[in-house]
Amino acid sequence: MEVGNLHVHNLYVELQLPWTLATEPAGSVSEFDEGSFFRKVWDGGDDDGRFLMSQMSVDLDTLEKMVGTGSPVTRWREAHPDAVGTERDVVRVFRKEVERLLHEAGVEKGKEMVEGSQAGVLLIVKKKKA
Repeated sequence: MEVGNLHVHNLYVELQLPWTLATEPAGSVSEFDEGSFFRKVWDGGDDDGRFLMSQMSVDLDTLEKMVGTGSPVTRWREAHPDAVGTERDVVRVFRKEVERLLHEAGVEKGKEMVEGSQAGVLLIVKKKKA
């Protein structure tokens, strides 16, 4: 997994902030107020448990479209252009496996749905007042 994907996956917990950088870009780090830093996470464990679509049920067509937007998928497709849009496409293979498992569990054809959640994070870093 790429560093950027790890940052997203871990909700930016290990993101370098201006005051934690090993080297200081010319004049920029000292302009930020560490005391004003704010981090808010929505992961279903907060007060109302909601962030955009924190809990959702989707059909497999929607799942396939959503998974297809991820950076790892984009990189895989760039590396395997001959498989994009075919039955060998990584997202299509994933979808078929989910579909197979749902049918194996007794879900009727045409009624396949999956449930999931997503988390979000807001980071605020303010510049020092002049």
